[in-house]
Amino acid sequence: MNNYPELLGWVAELDMGLWGCAVIVALWLVFAMAAIVIEQAWRALRYCFKWRKGNVR
Repeated sequence: MNNYPELLGWVAELDMGLWGCAVIVALWLVFAMAAIVIEQAWRALRYCFKWRKGNVR
């Protein structure tokens, strides 16, 4: 049926490797965005606490 079964196996491995890389990159981006959101929320909370005390510049 197919004269190149090794080629199909290699293509399947390559496809799974690319899928794995895409998942890793997506997770890295999600964690990076979460870190940015947490940092901005922390800065906003600090500003609110300073504002309540009356120490805002």
